[in-house]
Amino acid sequence: MENGDKFFVRNANVIQPAAAGKLVATGVGHITGGTGKLEKIQGIARQLTTFDPIAGVAGDSQMDIEYSMGK
Repeated sequence: MENGDKFFVRNANVIQPAAAGKLVATGVGHITGGTGKLEKIQGIARQLTTFDPIAGVAGDSQMDIEYSMGK
């Protein structure tokens, strides 16, 4: 966040071939904690990224985060 607060995710990915020599990475991770106002955050982060390893560039990437802030 702009004020320096952070949250942390332990993520696992599966990378598979896609069309035209590209790869797609699908991952899911548990939010393990945070700092500052995010100290009590809990939840799951899901990510989907396509990239071209030959060109060395990432393409589209999307991340969905479901979380709660605890009490």
